[in-house]
Amino acid sequence: EILAKQVTTGLILTLNAVDLSSRVKASSFKAGKRSPALATAMTDADEDYIPVNIKGAKVSVTFYQDRASGNVYDTLKALLDASGSQTLTYRGSTAIQSSNNQTWSASVLLDGEFQYHDACDVGAVDMVTANFVVDGAVTYLTSASS
Repeated sequence: EILAKQVTTGLILTLNAVDLSSRVKASSFKAGKRSPALATAMTDADEDYIPVNIKGAKVSVTFYQDRASGNVYDTLKALLDASGSQTLTYRGSTAIQSSNNQTWSASVLLDGEFQYHDACDVGAVDMVTANFVVDGAVTYLTSASS
């Protein structure tokens, strides 16, 4: 039996319309549902029986740090300083967008912190990990024309 495999040879990631694809070392885009009790922590005992129906999504990206103007550092710093969300688009492969290679688009907020400078070993590559939480719905683009 042959199983379908997807090997990541590149991805597409933009944040606030800045293409950071070439600076991504690792990434994940997770979506799921949680109960109101777990999502809000403001429930009564009888609400433990409410169906699991609150959607959420998170994105985690480890970047090769780049302090060139308009690159990783500037883009993350702008998101940190912003009073609102920024648009993130993400596709797990550089292949053409399709139902098997969707592009996800969402408004995101910085979730927690990012390192201005990772305390890496001298001579090592400077990396930065940023976590984002989706602020609203995720749009799934599946056709080459969308």
